[in-house]
Amino acid sequence: DTGHLGFRFTPKYLKAEDRDSNDKSLRYFITTKPEFGRIIDIKQGNNSIEDFTQGQIDDMLIHYIINDNINATSDSFVFRVQDNGGNALPNQVFRLNWCWISVEKDAYTVDENTKYLVVNLNRRGYLGETAFVTINTEDGTAEKGEDFTSRANRQVQFNPGQTSGKLKIRILKDDTFERSETFTIVLSEPFMGALEYPDRAVVEITDGSDESTVYIPDEQYVVEEDIGELLIPIKRKGDISKELMVVCSTKPDTATGTTPSTVLSYSDYISRPEDHNSVVRFDVGEDEKFCRIVIIDDSLYEEEESFQVVLSMPMGGRLGEKFPETKVVIAPDADDEPVFYFSEELYKVDESDGYVEVQVWRTGTDLTKTASVTVRSRKTSQQSAESGQDYVGISKNLDFPPGVTMQTVRITILDDLGQPVLEGPET
Repeated sequence: DTGHLGFRFTPKYLKAEDRDSNDKSLRYFITTKPEFGRIIDIKQGNNSIEDFTQGQIDDMLIHYIINDNINATSDSFVFRVQDNGGNALPNQVFRLNWCWISVEKDAYTVDENTKYLVVNLNRRGYLGETAFVTINTEDGTAEKGEDFTSRANRQVQFNPGQTSGKLKIRILKDDTFERSETFTIVLSEPFMGALEYPDRAVVEITDGSDESTVYIPDEQYVVEEDIGELLIPIKRKGDISKELMVVCSTKPDTATGTTPSTVLSYSDYISRPEDHNSVVRFDVGEDEKFCRIVIIDDSLYEEEESFQVVLSMPMGGRLGEKFPETKVVIAPDADDEPVFYFSEELYKVDESDGYVEVQVWRTGTDLTKTASVTVRSRKTSQQSAESGQDYVGISKNLDFPPGVTMQTVRITILDDLGQPVLEGPET
């Protein structure tokens, strides 16, 4: 009642009786003061008193007050009790023992998806008696009944020897994204104990799972060069009851981008800059949109190339961990790859001609690069022409500079003039 930590004397704990006197008139004289506190009469303020009567105890006016910044858990004082006739009972010792009760920590953070918040209470000091503490909550931005539930004036009991207790508070989940909200747990009205710091704790309820989150569902997309328009899906989860905007831009890798107004040769796609021109907007209730990218189908043959599609600068939500960006792979276009072939499937030559010229052609949409092909001779059957006897075998690389479409390879034919032998056709 005084706003201080202490103990209220009642007849249950301190009572003197005298057959010849009115009990209320019996007076206690303090001969040795308590070390860690003081005895007061609450009608006289907070100053220490030297004596008091049984009547004042019966009226619950006498209190023991613990001094500030004291960590003790016990104290005592010595008194004598005396009647109106001067009869006294000296050297009586009154011992006080108490425990300290507190919350384990002064701040808690809990996700809205957590069903219960478990709050630990600590108790130290004198553990020989049963102790109680009352727990209430104070609304902040989080409100009881909407964001959490807890009974009013709930008590936690500490049995003799018990040093800890638990309090469970139910956290209520909804599907609407809210910023972090807080409420406070407050300890009060300890019985057979005193409160120490922290005697209150602030609870923060986070709501990360309901926050509107945008992401690309896959970390890689493989496309053909002739796809034309590539639509990268952007998905949204969580609270979709509000609008959301996010920038979808591109970053070059081995593939090179260009702007729509200045399409350059050797470009592979139309770039999306990281600015307002690349914003993708989700209206209320929408959970999927597409990021449009134009792939340039040129006549150049290229190996596999790639670039990145990146989400950034969300407004009205956040980026998901999987995946805020994705890799787009442009597969090689086989239609652009140059092709080599012989001009004829069969060449007929007389042994006396001395040589034969074979034409090798290169065709395709992309002849801008140097290319090469190996030409080799080999037997076609058991009765075929023999290298070294009928012709000079070859194994030659033909190089095609940029733009060249045909090369000729000469094969020497050997004539058996010194030892003429009639031979049939050979290959």
